[in-house]
Amino acid sequence: MSSCGHLPFPYLGPKLDQRIPWLIRRRLLDGVQTRSREDMSVMELPSAFIRYRMRGERGPTLVMVPDPPAVLEHYDRLLELMSPNQRTVVFETPACGFSVPKPGFDFQFEPWVLTLLGFLERLDAGPYVLAFPCVSSFAAIAIALRAPHLVEGLILPQAAGWGELRRWVLSRSRFGMLTVPIYGQVLLYALKRRRASGMFRHLARKHVEELVEKADISFAQGALFPFATATQKYLTARPPGFMTPLRIPARVVWGAADPSHREIGTDPGSARRLLPDAEISVFEEAGHFPELEEPELYAAVVRDFYRSLRPGVPLPDEPISVAR
Repeated sequence: MSSCGHLPFPYLGPKLDQRIPWLIRRRLLDGVQTRSREDMSVMELPSAFIRYRMRGERGPTLVMVPDPPAVLEHYDRLLELMSPNQRTVVFETPACGFSVPKPGFDFQFEPWVLTLLGFLERLDAGPYVLAFPCVSSFAAIAIALRAPHLVEGLILPQAAGWGELRRWVLSRSRFGMLTVPIYGQVLLYALKRRRASGMFRHLARKHVEELVEKADISFAQGALFPFATATQKYLTARPPGFMTPLRIPARVVWGAADPSHREIGTDPGSARRLLPDAEISVFEEAGHFPELEEPELYAAVVRDFYRSLRPGVPLPDEPISVAR
């Protein structure tokens, strides 16, 4: 259900996800979570402040994005596993976690993509392999289409076709929480801490309590979660016209135990409509967050993907330990 057309001021809902973070920006940008890890930084862009972590000094650059309500603190283990073998970056997109959109930020798909592209250009560590999960996978594809010189491959956890992921998002919108402007933003803002914990308990299958604990700490400090605005502005009924099939090395990582996708029968192979060369790696025991639930297995997939990109060119030879 979408009620955007039945309200006189549908744009006011997304405005809340722009204005509220700006009003509390000092708490978000100068608070304890911005200093929660030694490798944490904030980059100012024309449209947003972006919170990110970066580790590793050599090898290729992997760039990850959390799947909200996941935040940067959830990536401790992945950074530990992967940074010895490649430069590894993880950043929160605008209005997610502690990345603050500036006044005037446009939550529509293309402006959002341009902000992420601006972050990658300013980082100046390409070419990149982009590892963007779920609905942010479309932003990774768009960046690769717009700036092919910056992107050498894609690793996309819990990705599928545009229509399939929109159907999934709408299946999460009980009582119009995600689809009705203003109402959805206000309700989600009031309930975001409880909703974040609930999503991990319902959608994850491994390390659930650890995921919940880290989310709860961050949301107690004000972490952002623009699920309603993303549904209304970013993941529209049809993809933008410039989203055409792309021939690029790509790997979809699918958590087969995700109950929300099993309920509606999502086919990860639908991702091949935009990525015809994509291979699919299935994590049978993982839920909606396969990279966080199976970090050792995910790190092995990343290493295998890099080997396929650069046959005969070894990564730095520090071993990845599978001991937890």
